[in-house]
Formats: sequence, C-alpha cells, structure tokens
Amino acid sequence: MLRRASGGPSGPVDIDTIMPADSYSQNLTPIRAIADSYDPTMRYIAYYNGWANVTNAAAYRGTLTMTSDPNAFFLARAFGDTISIYRSTAAANGSMDIYVDGIFHGTVSNTTSNGVSVPYTIAGLSPTDHTIEVGNNASSTIALDKIAVSTMRPMAFNRLTDDRVTASYGFTGLWTPVSDISAYNRTLMRTTDTSARVAFRFTGNWVCVGYTLQPGGASMDLYLDDVYQGTINSSSVGTYYQSSWCSTLFADQTHFVELVYAGGGVFDLDFVNPRQYRTITFDRKVVQESDASITRNNPSNWFTSGIVASAGGFRPNGGRQIWSNTVGSSLDFWINGTGFILYTSVGPEMGDWEVYVDGVLFTTIDLYSWRWRPMAYGITNLGPGFHNIDLVAINTSPGYNVYFDGVRAFP
Repeated sequence: MLRRASGGPSGPVDIDTIMPADSYSQNLTPIRAIADSYDPTMRYIAYYNGWANVTNAAAYRGTLTMTSDPNAFFLARAFGDTISIYRSTAAANGSMDIYVDGIFHGTVSNTTSNGVSVPYTIAGLSPTDHTIEVGNNASSTIALDKIAVSTMRPMAFNRLTDDRVTASYGFTGLWTPVSDISAYNRTLMRTTDTSARVAFRFTGNWVCVGYTLQPGGASMDLYLDDVYQGTINSSSVGTYYQSSWCSTLFADQTHFVELVYAGGGVFDLDFVNPRQYRTITFDRKVVQESDASITRNNPSNWFTSGIVASAGGFRPNGGRQIWSNTVGSSLDFWINGTGFILYTSVGPEMGDWEVYVDGVLFTTIDLYSWRWRPMAYGITNLGPGFHNIDLVAINTSPGYNVYFDGVRAFP
C-alpha cells in the first residue's frame, strides 16, 4: 500500500520503480553458520533506513549494528532449521517484528533482560533456505550483534545430553552457564529471563529433562511436537537438589520439544535424557529378564542365577532369572496393553515387590511362602494403551531376595 504523507503537497506523484523487499533478499548469500552484524557489502544482511555501526567490546567481533528509526528493517537469508538472532536487550530497547518466509512470526520484546548479545531462536523450521525480515516496532531500539544458523542435531537416545552441547539446543533469552558440583557434568544453564525458551530434538519414544529444584525456582511449560505436555515447577521449600521431569511414552520417531518460561524466579537446566524403549506387547509372549525392554535401574545390585535356580530346583523361563537383596533395587519397563503377568519366585526367605503403574503404587506383592517355587502374578484392568511399570524391592537384606524371571503383557 502506498499512502501520501499527511500534510504533504497536493498534486500527482510519479512512481518510477517498485522493488519488493523480498526480491533483494534473493541476492543475499544464505547464512549457514554465523554472520556478523557488521556487513558493509550487504553480502549476508541488507539494512534499510537509518542503521549505524557501534563499537562494543562484548559483541561478536566488537561491533553492534543499531537503529532507532521506526521504519528500519533488515533482510537476511538462512539455510538450516534453526535461526538465532543475537541482539542487545535492555529496559529501554522496545521490540521488533519478525517475518519468516514472508509470514509474520511474531513481535519480540528486547526488554526482558539486560545483555549485549542475547539470542532469539526460531526453531522447528524445515532444513532449507529461509528469508528473514526483522523490523523496528514503533520507535524502539534494535542493536543486532550476529545471526547464527544451524541444523539442530537430534539428541541420541539412551544417553544424557549435557546443557553445554550447544549443537543440540536452541536457546532464546538470557541464559548463563553456572558451575554446580551436584549437576550432571558439573554445569547448568540458568535463566531468569521472562522470554526464555529452549528447544531441542530427540529420537526415541520417551524423554526426561533434568533441572534444579530450589527455593524461588521458576516454572517452564513443556511442548512436544507443538502440543502442551505439562509444566515443570522447579520451586522447592528450603532445599536445593537435582530433579527431573519425565514424559509418558510417545511414538518412536524424531520429536521437537520446547520449554517456555512460565513465571517464577530462577530456572536451571541440567540435562536431557531421551530413551528408546522397546515396548512389551502381547505378541512378544514371555519377555526374558535379559531383554533390552527391561531396565535395571541399579545394575550393580542385580545378579543372575544359574541354569537351574536354587529356588526349589525349578527351571526359570529361558533358563535364568535375576535377583537382588538390596532395598530400593528396581526394574522398569513399558507395556502396551491392559495388564501383564510378572514371573517371579516365592520362598521362606524373600523380600517384597512394590509395583508402580504410571508412577502410582498399584500393589505390594508378598513373596513369602513356606517352600521355594515359581509364581506368576497377574496385574489387570489397567486400561488399553501404554503403561510404565516399576518394580521396587523392599524388605530385602542378605539372604532375603527378590527374583525377576520375565513378564508377559495382556492385549
């Protein structure tokens, strides 16, 4: 739309050429890693209307490119699925409007923290060529430091990913690395920025997010594949300790996760732990104790029986079973069905099993019997679908054991 300036002279207006801004962006070289804001040849970034370079020792390569012109904007191209716009933030800086591929992405505040080079990250894009337009919102101040572009690397399953592995995370807002001997690899990423976000991808069907519970801890809303999953509340009363939020089971594929600051004070991100559980289903019949579907959460506490078990001389399923005499030793697995059969052993010197279904204590199985023998214990009426099962040993001690021989799911 062209509109005559108010108060201007009347009469005809001659228009020579109209060049859409997006057409110039096609002359730009796509950013594939990092582009400095100082770009006098406009190879990567094209500036329009009143930008100036300002020296700042804390900036990337020592220069910020700034404007307070209400009509100012810049264009860039980026090749990747994650784009981070690093800009200065301060109470007086106002906000900026962002367009990606010609579509309005959002108005972003530059006032929620105080930093020279604070990222705003756009993640979850297709890993292709994108056009970015960033414009001044009203008479705000924009101070651009750099633009970083990457293809976010999915986290590997069955392995903790440290908060410092930057190739796996897309941070938005002011996050600060913090040393903490109780954290995984002794580091945390900390934020109090109300605009803070962090995004990541993982391959698998389950994920845990590690964080610090602390007085005055913040909350973060968690979205998986753009669907809200819950809120992580990191606030505690008078105690600091490491904790984790763990998901239910999802489809076994690559997922996109985003944590969004939801209020409070400090949030400390410690790690992300994706897993790929092999779900136990009815058609798999009896799943042995050695199967990868069964996780021994305290591996050093578990021992394997011989080909013929001492428990009454019976032969276990598959010829072996595992046992523990340590209180708190646990096994966990996932089923897809309405229940399961637990194959175990009873005898005169036995502990007990606590059975947790989806994190809630379901029953306690007393393994005492006057003689040694195998036992199959059925858990039913769970409702169809995925269920997480935890078996926890209690009332054990040297000579008083719990045994696990296998499991079979009901359809």
